[in-house]
Amino acid sequence: MKKDNFENLFSEIRIGSVLLRNRIVMPPMVMCYASSEGEINEQVIAHYEVIAKGGIGLAIVEASYVHSSGKGFESEIAVDRDGLMPRLHMLTNSVKAWGAAIAIQLYHGGIQAHVDQPVGPSAIGRKVFPPPRTPRELTTDEVEKMVENFANAALRAKMSGFDMVEVHGTHGYLIAEFLSPLTNKRTDKYGAERALFATEIVRKIKEKCGSDFTVIFRLAANEFEEGGITLDYAKEVAKKLEAAGVDAFDVTGGTYDTADHIIPPIYYDKQGYFFREASEIKKTVNVPVISGGMLVDPEIANDAIGNGLVDLVFIGRQLIADPEWPRKVRGGVHCRN
Repeated sequence: MKKDNFENLFSEIRIGSVLLRNRIVMPPMVMCYASSEGEINEQVIAHYEVIAKGGIGLAIVEASYVHSSGKGFESEIAVDRDGLMPRLHMLTNSVKAWGAAIAIQLYHGGIQAHVDQPVGPSAIGRKVFPPPRTPRELTTDEVEKMVENFANAALRAKMSGFDMVEVHGTHGYLIAEFLSPLTNKRTDKYGAERALFATEIVRKIKEKCGSDFTVIFRLAANEFEEGGITLDYAKEVAKKLEAAGVDAFDVTGGTYDTADHIIPPIYYDKQGYFFREASEIKKTVNVPVISGGMLVDPEIANDAIGNGLVDLVFIGRQLIADPEWPRKVRGGVHCRN
């Protein structure tokens, strides 16, 4: 096929202050390639460099913890201290050399963190996975300090050459826990307004990094569990986050108790798994919306943009399997289910 058949997919788009060469996004997927202390190494750089070389528009570096209490995986990337910045800069240089923009996802595992004593908005854990543990409820002062941790991590990212950051507000991690009625039963200001923690983080990042520094928010559009975040509720949250300064939304859903929605099995056979939720968020906000889920067929991706469901698509497992997918699609050589 001719490359102009995919003109939507390969058109430029601006997110905040950053111009992307196309609409293909490598989403944050934890690879556990970093050192045990969260440092970037040659394997991390090689992984993202080959993805960038394949022709994507934006690479979002996997969940990177902003505080040690939020570490969720062994050999997970960290962005919680200044000493990590030189190697983070090596990573951004390697990706930008191939013409792609680069973001890093700022993350705290909350009640799903793999630490001795997890913390959360309330002393409420997951029902199924990981093995149920009662988290310690963060004090109001600790929550305010956690806002600073996210903002300080964003500043490190900016100083290390990242074009933007993505704030991780889905998949049942700490920010989503504050947003969710299932896990936030607080009686302080962060319980009275469940979106306050998220909006404070966004505002503080803009304060520290500058109003023109681009912030993406990965939004939980549905927790797929009774009593949890619903699409209607997520639309209201999105409005508040846009007002706080969010430049784009990356729409997904699910928690560890509904993990088949976080990483839907391929036999679900639904390319663009989150497009329905994303299209509703897109109707609500005035900034670009990213989404995807099990995308393989470029025609489906291209049509989703052309039909106004999303502005950009994330391509995950397909890019791990074949980092050259964007170049092949643009050149008319690709596989279809």
